[in-house]
Amino acid sequence: MKNLLIGWVCLAAVSLANAEIVLHLPFDVDGTAAAGTDATLVNGASIVPEGMAGGALSLDGIDDYATTVGYKGMGGSAPRTISLWVKTAVNQSAGTFFLGWGNTGTGSRVRYDFGLNSSTTDQMRLELNSGAATSATGTTITDDAWHHLASTWDGATMTFYLDGNAYGAWSDATGVATVLTEDIVIGTGIRQAFGSNTTARWTNGLIDDVQVYDAALDATAIQFLYDNPGTPYIDTAYGPSPVDGISEVAIDTLLSWNAPTTYDNASYHIYFGPTEPNYVEADYGLTLLNSGGPQTELSIDPSPEADLDNLTTYYWIVDSYEPNSTGAILHPGKPWSFTTVTAQAKVETNPINQTVPDGTLVQLTVDGVNITTWHWYKDGAILDGTNPDIALFGGTETTATLEFTASLAGEGVYYCVVDNDLNSPDISAKAIVMTQRLVEYWDFNGTLDATVDAIHTGTYTDPNTANDPPAPVFTAVDDAVNLPGKGQAFIFDDSSRHIQIGGNVDDFNFYPAGYTVSAWINTAQTGYGAYVSKQALTSSQGFLLTHNSGNAIHGLRGQASLSTPAAINDGQWHMVAGTYDAASQTLSLYVDGILVNSGLRTAAVTTNSEPLVLGAELSDGSVDYAGLLDEVRIWSYPRSKEEIGQEYYDVTGVVPCINDFAGSVYDFDDNCIVDLADFAIFAAYWLDNGLLPH
Repeated sequence: MKNLLIGWVCLAAVSLANAEIVLHLPFDVDGTAAAGTDATLVNGASIVPEGMAGGALSLDGIDDYATTVGYKGMGGSAPRTISLWVKTAVNQSAGTFFLGWGNTGTGSRVRYDFGLNSSTTDQMRLELNSGAATSATGTTITDDAWHHLASTWDGATMTFYLDGNAYGAWSDATGVATVLTEDIVIGTGIRQAFGSNTTARWTNGLIDDVQVYDAALDATAIQFLYDNPGTPYIDTAYGPSPVDGISEVAIDTLLSWNAPTTYDNASYHIYFGPTEPNYVEADYGLTLLNSGGPQTELSIDPSPEADLDNLTTYYWIVDSYEPNSTGAILHPGKPWSFTTVTAQAKVETNPINQTVPDGTLVQLTVDGVNITTWHWYKDGAILDGTNPDIALFGGTETTATLEFTASLAGEGVYYCVVDNDLNSPDISAKAIVMTQRLVEYWDFNGTLDATVDAIHTGTYTDPNTANDPPAPVFTAVDDAVNLPGKGQAFIFDDSSRHIQIGGNVDDFNFYPAGYTVSAWINTAQTGYGAYVSKQALTSSQGFLLTHNSGNAIHGLRGQASLSTPAAINDGQWHMVAGTYDAASQTLSLYVDGILVNSGLRTAAVTTNSEPLVLGAELSDGSVDYAGLLDEVRIWSYPRSKEEIGQEYYDVTGVVPCINDFAGSVYDFDDNCIVDLADFAIFAAYWLDNGLLPH
């Protein structure tokens, strides 16, 4: 295998096996290329259906042409082949050019313009500048019939072909030295299209099936092109995908190619790897992907078990096998390459929620892989350095850490967008930053005003009479039912009427970072009825304080709620409070200053776009409350049991029992104190342990 491969590769260096079509313009519908660069039609050049193979480029012989913007052909003395079909009845007096490229200047051999020699009807000319190659004569070309014209240059000899037959050759010591300055032009010469030469050498007629190769095709190949108009001569796999030399290729790409055009039923060996091919080694020094034998399919997965590496150049070769009665004929492929995309930026460590005392230093950090740029956002707006409350760690918005001093102005939702040259950004999780504070308080002393921020003033709402809002209903100033020392209370009547809190719906969306909500209630309601709620209408998002069957409930939606062990719908005032500690994922419920239930809340906590509601569970007024409501407060952090006990004491003067040993076996007199009185009780009965009854 190795000796055979080396023999083929050595031959390929100087033979047709190394030829590749670099431009193929069928001109069937427009200037779209079947291979290489598309052509742009200029100055009225058009496509007509009467081509040799499909459509053709129609030219008026005055000033129209087509050009391959960005593609300039082969330069220097590199081998090449031009093949095209022409139908014309006219050769301009100074000659006609069908195709050309190179430089418009006067340097020696800087052009490569192919067409008809002046004052002839039967002779081709390839203008080089300070020299030209001409074909034989004898067969009329300007007879308004289709003719196949071709020219090959192998580095030493120019050979012309007309209608599949050799039609003269040329060589000299200077040879070809094309300078690549202008794009390829079809329908005239390089000077006529892009220079100042006004000599009329424009094609008047039709041109079709323009093909350019990067090697000198042999007579067999030229005969094939004549016999098969519109079909390129390709005896090995071609048209690679990914395109040869391309960058930013996906790491899960497939390899595919086109079958040779010169024979049917080809089969293929595919070699692939991250190192350049080595032609003196078997398998080119690459990995043979289909080691079980040649395949007939025109695609293959180069890495079926895992993605390719990012930012890596891969090389591949597809060798083609032509069926033959005495054994398959090997047609070695050309090496192709591509480079995979830069690895996508990815956040792996997200900023975390922080609720801290005012004045505390806050640091929000993201970390990840393949990141070269960071952009921080607050409440959806990019931080551009103009906010005086945000001092950026490192002095720029594009760092992994954002640092600032906690304040009311700095509260908000932060996140970071990371990226690299791939321009495929990743976005971090959102982090809520709050100062530890009382966010809002409603005392219901004759108004629905909020005492912390007026924007949170409530609106009494009746969903049944949206255009005729009801008047708020408060207890009388001196009503005996009022909470002692706290003035008036609000009256809810179980009629879907409720209070919706004003401001932005996001003002209370800090709750995933932790919160406390408390309210004083006085009710005899037996069914469900919510005191305070921020809950989505159609999903399990939000928090609430409510009750059912007289038992108070604290819920953080998405997981089971907490309820009190005893009913509180006794027509007396009770303080109900709920806390959520995000750090420990603990949900707690308090009644009258005492912790009555707690549990882990491990499900994800997400925000919602509904307003805060008092007196109902949902903003449509459903699950409404019947009873009195007073002293509603919301904090940005989970208050301690001492703080909640103090709040209850401040209103009632009653000392709640918050000690952990309350109700234990050592508090024999159940007064929330373990002292000598309890020891005396213990001492009096310590020898009675074995007597029944005690």
